Amino acid sequence: GTDEHADAFSATLAVQFNQAGQKENVTLSRPLARFNVAVPVESWNEKAEYVRVTADVPESYDALSASGSAKTETVTFTSAVSLETGVIDGKECRYLTYAYLFPAESTSVKVEVSSSKAGSFGADDLIVSIEEAGVRLSANTNTNLVGDVFADDFGFSMTISPEFTNSINSASLIHLYAMVSPS
Repeated sequence: GTDEHADAFSATLAVQFNQAGQKENVTLSRPLARFNVAVPVESWNEKAEYVRVTADVPESYDALSASGSAKTETVTFTSAVSLETGVIDGKECRYLTYAYLFPAESTSVKVEVSSSKAGSFGADDLIVSIEEAGVRLSANTNTNLVGDVFADDFGFSMTISPEFTNSINSASLIHLYAMVSPS
């Protein structure tokens, strides 16, 4: 899986250091959204081997303004299904996959699950292919798409929740490597 402790951080703070020992605190936030696709444990399909997710996301992200570009690009990521489980909205779930993406107010996402151990998504290997529109990816939060993707009457529930609330998110500038430009 992806280790969120190695994630990039961004923050903006204008500071003039006029006195020895002066320090300022700054809250750091991850400029990326964590995107999770999960299935309730009781609905898991043991044939699932690989998952492919395609999403339209901003082409670039400006950390100073904390905004993504208007121009988007389609990104596709493929991974073996995750072995991780977790509780989402009070329900024990198994993650199909998760990844970090630039934030987008509304995007469409396509999720495909394959039974191929080689990760192919041909007609013989494809277990399910679902498209969901209106997915919101917010910086520094989780977007959870949870549902029984293996059911005929499939439907996602989408929640946005703060994931990154531990103490690694804030630190004193004294402990940071920072570029300070003279004013």
